[in-house]
Amino acid sequence: MVISIKGAQRGHLLSRAPAQISVYEVLSSVNGSLFEGVEDPIAAKAPDIEAAMRFSVFEHLDSSVKSALSRVTLEDLVSETEKHNTDSSKMFYI
Repeated sequence: MVISIKGAQRGHLLSRAPAQISVYEVLSSVNGSLFEGVEDPIAAKAPDIEAAMRFSVFEHLDSSVKSALSRVTLEDLVSETEKHNTDSSKMFYI
C-alpha cells in the first residue's frame, strides 16, 4: 500500500491511487484483523448463548462494518476533509 523511496528524495508514496485504496484496507494493514475474537467466559459457561450472539449479532455487525469501510476510499476522505478545511495549506500525515 505504501512505497518507500531511498536516497536524497526519500519518502513514502501510496502504491495505488487514493481512489483505489479503501479505509478497510488501511485499517486492516495497520491493525491486523479488525474483527478478532476475544476470549469470552460466556462461551465456556453458556455456549448456546455465545453461538446465538455470534450468528445473530456479531457476524452481521462485522459484515456491515467491513462493507461500510470498504466503500470509503482515501480519496473520499480527502474530498470530505477539503469541504471542512478552512486553511489553504495541505499536509498529509502517514
